Amino acid sequence: MAVATRMTVDELGLALAIYCEGQNGDVRTARRHLDPTPQACFDEATAWVKSNAKVVRLLAEDPDAIAARSYSLSPARGWLSRVLGIGRPKGVSAPDDAELASVMRDIEKKRAERPPSRRRERERLRALVDDAFDGP
Repeated sequence: MAVATRMTVDELGLALAIYCEGQNGDVRTARRHLDPTPQACFDEATAWVKSNAKVVRLLAEDPDAIAARSYSLSPARGWLSRVLGIGRPKGVSAPDDAELASVMRDIEKKRAERPPSRRRERERLRALVDDAFDGP
């Protein structure tokens, strides 16, 4: 099987969304020809491109400005939020360091709260497995 591109599905969806926006392509026609996973990536990319339409226009009109990084990107938002300028950004947001540290503390606390009998049972099972693999 040949590899046509090294781009990921997300990157291809974004490239197609930028093309549709920049060349006034029909988004519905492009979406119709995609499988479910690329469709989902394309939908997210289309929302992002619509939220950053100025940057896409700048890409076509003044590529030097893009190379000079004289632009700012916005998070992907739904069309109503873009029109009215309200709402939270669409998409998944990564947890910050404080949230990750809190989750790790909770996990460590749960591990420490395990009953000793359960811990001993796990150690016994580990020993049995180790003995089975170390056998003759």
